[in-house]
Amino acid sequence: MSASSKVGGTGPLHAPATAARTRSADHARLPSDGTRRFRALLKRILPRSLLGRSLLMILLPLLILEGVALQVFYGNHIDVVSRRLTGSVAGELGFTIDLMRRFPGPENTAWILDLARGRFDLDIALDPGAQLLRRKSANVLGPMDDDLKAALQQSLHLPFFMDWTSDSHVVLVQIQVPDGVLQVRAPRKRLYTETFYLFVLWVVGVAALVFAIAALFMRNQVRAIRRLAAAAEAFGLGRDADMTARGQAGGAPRGDRVQSDAGTDPPLSGAADRDAGRRVARSAHAADAAAAGTGDAAGAR
Repeated sequence: MSASSKVGGTGPLHAPATAARTRSADHARLPSDGTRRFRALLKRILPRSLLGRSLLMILLPLLILEGVALQVFYGNHIDVVSRRLTGSVAGELGFTIDLMRRFPGPENTAWILDLARGRFDLDIALDPGAQLLRRKSANVLGPMDDDLKAALQQSLHLPFFMDWTSDSHVVLVQIQVPDGVLQVRAPRKRLYTETFYLFVLWVVGVAALVFAIAALFMRNQVRAIRRLAAAAEAFGLGRDADMTARGQAGGAPRGDRVQSDAGTDPPLSGAADRDAGRRVARSAHAADAAAAGTGDAAGAR
């Protein structure tokens, strides 16, 4: 066995193991089927044009900012306000039912309900001898219905039903009490604030307006970049390149055209001027060297 195979581990005996390790490493670097499908899906979804990708770079940060603002700031705010409003209504209903238990009788029930209507701004009435029907409450947009349900369960410990859909101005709450069913019509302004929807409309409207203005400006910029790319490609192929300056404040006058086969080249400046000077110097040095070599050959003959 050679010294290289003993010491370095790269001899013929170690060649299969090395090849196996290489194949396993290459296989580990290959993307999985899920990754390939995900990349293919992204390629199909994402825009391919320069304008589409530019607009996407503007739209994604805007959407993320709006989502964070709605969830972190106003989402927590509306949750707190909704819990406090629904807790207040549930507490008033619990207080009314406790008075009815403390002072039973039709006469006492009448003045207790009158007191609740006057003090709590609730349209409340008792349906004697009625039984609460088991129905499923419909969910509405926002946390109001869930907060009211949790507050009533905590305050009353009685069967109840909520109706948020039959009337757009009030919420109907039916509570089973020993004497019948307590019918409560609570104004919606007592249960949630409408500024949340105004805030969402304001944020979404401003974001849409800003995105529309940015899209207009970006379309003009992308159009100029496309014209510049087409002119650069034509100039590189030796064709007439339309490099008309549009909307510039100073510099070359409007309507200037640059032709690759013109007799005079446009003036250069800065780094382009220095590069041109170096190329001219190298060409002159090469011409002098060629001329010197031709003279030496003629002298030798």
